[in-house]
Amino acid sequence: MKAFSDRAAKFTKRLSLHPVLVVPFVLQISLAVGLTGWLSVRNGQQAVNDVASQLRGEITARIEQYLETYVTTPHQINRVNADAIRLNELNLQDFSQLERHFLNQIQIFESVRAIYVGTEQDGSHIGAERGDDGTLQVKVSGDETGHEVRFYAVDRNLNRTKLLKAKPNFNARIRPWYKTAVQKGKANWGEIYKLFAAPNYVLNASLPIYDDRQTLVGVAAVDFSLERISKFLKSMKIGRSGETFIIERQTGLLVANSANQQPYVVENPTAPKISQKSNRVKAIDSSDPRTRLTTQHLLQRFGGLTQIVDRQQLDFEANGQRQFLQVAPLRTEQGLDWLIVVVVPEADFMDQIQANTRTTILLCIAAFGLATLLGIFTARWITKPILRLGSAAKAISQGNLDQTVSINSTTELNQLGQSFNQMAAQLRESFSKLERTNEELEERVAQRTTELGIKNAQLERAKEAADAANLAKSQFLSNMSHELRTPLNVILGFTQLLARHQAISPSSETGLSPRQQQYLNTINRSGEDLLALINDVLEMSKIEAGRITLNESTVDLFSLLDRSEQMFQLKAQLKGLRLTLERSNKVPRYIHTDESKLRQVLLNLIGNAIKFTQSGGVILRVSTANDADLRLIFSVEDTGPGISPSDRDRLFKPFVQTEAGLKSQQGTGLGLPISQKFVQMMGGELTVKSEFGKGSVFTFDIQTRAVKPETVPMQLPPREVIGLEPGQRTYRILVAEDKAENRQFLLELLTPIGFDVRSTNDGQAAIDLLKSWMPDLIWMDMRMPVLNGYEATRQIKAAYHPAPIVIALTGSAFEEDRVTALSAGCDDFVRKPVRADVIFDKMAEYLGVRYCYAAKPSNQAEMVLSSVEKRTADLNVSELSEMSIDWITELHEAATRVNAKQVLDLIQQIPDSYASLSETLCNLVNNYCFEEIVRVTQPDPRENQEISSI
Repeated sequence: MKAFSDRAAKFTKRLSLHPVLVVPFVLQISLAVGLTGWLSVRNGQQAVNDVASQLRGEITARIEQYLETYVTTPHQINRVNADAIRLNELNLQDFSQLERHFLNQIQIFESVRAIYVGTEQDGSHIGAERGDDGTLQVKVSGDETGHEVRFYAVDRNLNRTKLLKAKPNFNARIRPWYKTAVQKGKANWGEIYKLFAAPNYVLNASLPIYDDRQTLVGVAAVDFSLERISKFLKSMKIGRSGETFIIERQTGLLVANSANQQPYVVENPTAPKISQKSNRVKAIDSSDPRTRLTTQHLLQRFGGLTQIVDRQQLDFEANGQRQFLQVAPLRTEQGLDWLIVVVVPEADFMDQIQANTRTTILLCIAAFGLATLLGIFTARWITKPILRLGSAAKAISQGNLDQTVSINSTTELNQLGQSFNQMAAQLRESFSKLERTNEELEERVAQRTTELGIKNAQLERAKEAADAANLAKSQFLSNMSHELRTPLNVILGFTQLLARHQAISPSSETGLSPRQQQYLNTINRSGEDLLALINDVLEMSKIEAGRITLNESTVDLFSLLDRSEQMFQLKAQLKGLRLTLERSNKVPRYIHTDESKLRQVLLNLIGNAIKFTQSGGVILRVSTANDADLRLIFSVEDTGPGISPSDRDRLFKPFVQTEAGLKSQQGTGLGLPISQKFVQMMGGELTVKSEFGKGSVFTFDIQTRAVKPETVPMQLPPREVIGLEPGQRTYRILVAEDKAENRQFLLELLTPIGFDVRSTNDGQAAIDLLKSWMPDLIWMDMRMPVLNGYEATRQIKAAYHPAPIVIALTGSAFEEDRVTALSAGCDDFVRKPVRADVIFDKMAEYLGVRYCYAAKPSNQAEMVLSSVEKRTADLNVSELSEMSIDWITELHEAATRVNAKQVLDLIQQIPDSYASLSETLCNLVNNYCFEEIVRVTQPDPRENQEISSI
């Protein structure tokens, strides 16, 4: 806003007072006249729209009223004739009677083209019709004519005079109007069809005739000419050049129109009428431009004429002109389905409005000229004395203080002149004082400048020291992360190799003994604990540096809560505690949040509560807040010793433990500070309420949103890779790693699977090897002697096309290390310590490798697991806790190694009084559900992510 004000001030400084006074005055007059003209044009346009809408509605109503009468008459005639035949008032065998009757009827109903009847017995036909010249004719066929249809003229007394025309082989039963009536069995409209002996088209209304025994005896029919409808449409005045037409909704063919074109086209107009052929015209193919363009617009707007189900008033552009359009459906119970279309050009109404617009423009120009002249005169009268004041002020600014002005103008300008003279006098008096003050100010400025220079130098040195400290801290953490993760990669990697070997061949001579397996599990757990502590320290450093981010995804909240409860259930039972989960019915199952951070906060709070609670229980509650957005509230309540007032102030400080935490000799003091930061990142706050000696309640809330269950993809369980799928080529894998132990881990992991694996101890050796042996994928360590992984990757990617896949494998834990590796040319980035399944998944992703997996539970096993799942959960609380801790530990270790024989041996030690426990465990073993046994016997609930906070 300030920048805009500055630019506006600079612009106004360059303006003269003349345009400032003239332009606003001219603009006001022009705006007033222009707005008046615009409103006039707009109101005129609105009036045009109203008149056009009213005209379209009235025209459509008149057409509907006309057609309602016009199309009702034929069915009334058929009903009268059918009733007369059924009541024997008319005899179908007496053609002379029928002929006289039909001639009298057609004289009464001038809108009818023909009235006739066909018999079921022999297909004979008798009727009266009106010719093209309006004269009456008799149309007859049957035995007396040899089934030749003959047309006779009649005189004023309705007697036949002469034969007009004839055509052989006429059978009423095969004509469309007859067949349609018999098929539908009731009064109906047949299709529009061409007359038998003329090119004209008529619309037929037909009605089957039944005797008292409901036997078909014939069909009564009436034809009425479509030309009469066209004549009626042409007789209507629709604006100056508006048009109307009627089309069939299903076929799009013209029925009638007010244009000069007929709804049909005669192919051979010079031939006799009885042999002339004609075809109906589709509205979209009409030679009349307005009919054709209007139909095109309706098809484009609705996608088809059948989609127009009610009355519509529209407008569209045609040849650069706006057209007002109204379309109205016309349906009858006898099957008539037409569309009435009325289109009026906007130009028919706009002539007067355009004339008014031109007048308005001329008035605006005249007002503009007059306002300009008045503004110039007024500006000169005002600005002359102001210019004299400006000249005097300029002289004063140049040092000539002996200035006075004399103004004879308006009161305001006279007062301005007097004030200017007084100001000049005061300036002269103050000038000498300012000179003395200026000297004093210069001395003060010099002194302050010296002081500021000293302070700026001090701040610059402090900033350089802080930057150096931050850089040293980042380098230290990066180096420590790499140095700690590298040996951890060896420890955890070789424990994975031993576990895989034991799982594949548990009964081999080289297998581990139970005690050795226990040692292996202890090493693995200790390595995982050490990795968790390293992650805690790095996580806190990332939080302090502001570099941690949310990784949101779809989370199964129910599963997360159940796993959290099950992880700690056994530990709570062994301490004699009750662990309870209370979840509100309003809590959704699937939410969108950062699953890792939410799980880390829950595990930390539940673990702390169980760790410091000696009796009573722990309750995890989950509910929702009454907000417009979804806000979940979690609370963990325990009956532990509580927190003293002196410890509450230190509770969320990193690396600081409470008195209870120091006594327990567990944790790093990072859990709660990290949890608090994670909760704040998820849009909430972590708070604590505690009464010393009576327990504590930790409560936090998160901002999230619910996810529909049907949008959540299914998660497949992990599978153990045991080899390569047959039929694949041998893949070459190069391991570039300076640590021999890490090279050995990857060699012993990949070689038994079937990969051709080689290794080097630095980047230069890897480049030299590529000259004679080209691998498909390189596992590249980033920190190596001679030539590091970054430079080695750059040279490989630049020298070979196509180059092998390069995946960075490093102990660096910071995101900037990942960005650096990818920018150097690495295709992916994996941090140490790395799991075997990650190694296999990455090679499958980039090379398309297909693996053979260890046997997984069959569908039947999954069904058994589902059936015993609840029973397994009950065992945690009731029966399993009755067994000794050593027995539970051995069972957990045997299930971890997938050693079915040892698990079954342990099951034999269960007393007979717990037969249901034995049966459930046997079912799990028989169906390879070892992960369920591992879960219920889990001795350590951390799952590699527990955070000790106090």
